[in-house]
Amino acid sequence: MIDILQELDHRASAMTITECADLLGIEHNTLYRHARSGKFPTFQVAGLIRVNPAALASHIRASSKAQPIDCRSRPAA
Repeated sequence: MIDILQELDHRASAMTITECADLLGIEHNTLYRHARSGKFPTFQVAGLIRVNPAALASHIRASSKAQPIDCRSRPAA
């Protein structure tokens, strides 16, 4: 994740959803769905969806502060 954040911190121009999907290693349709629901920071330029790299880095940093779930501590089903 540190590599992703470093790349975003050094990026000066807005990114497309496809560029973000490639960087994050997820499907671009997933990002479009999250963008429409407001779960992913985007903006529009002439009707095209773009991502501010600084906003995405901030979003990732805020999301990574959530406590991870330790699946080993769950009782067996």
